[in-house]
Amino acid sequence: MSLRYGERGLSLIEILVALIILSVGLLGLAGASVTVTRLLGDGRWSTTAMGSATSRIELLRSAARDSAGCASLAGGSSALPGGLLERWTISPGVHSVVVDVIVSGRRTRADTLSAVIPCF
Repeated sequence: MSLRYGERGLSLIEILVALIILSVGLLGLAGASVTVTRLLGDGRWSTTAMGSATSRIELLRSAARDSAGCASLAGGSSALPGGLLERWTISPGVHSVVVDVIVSGRRTRADTLSAVIPCF
């Protein structure tokens, strides 16, 4: 089928503009994909860090219930799987102690979880 006079197809400029618009859209999708991947990694990191911090606080809470009470609690640190480092500090309060658990790793950011443990 040939074009008759007055009929018009797509010009080269129109095709190039369409390709540029499509390219910009695809680049935007690629950038969003990178951002989503980074956020998923951060979420995994936070979940692991908070899980280990919660476990440490529960261990300290259990130790505070023993016969020695809060006097037996002390700060410290331990290495965790995956290259994580867990540090905890104990600050005395009124009939309680404040526990701060800091989990850090290869990343520059550290997650902190604080809890108050009552002393009996």
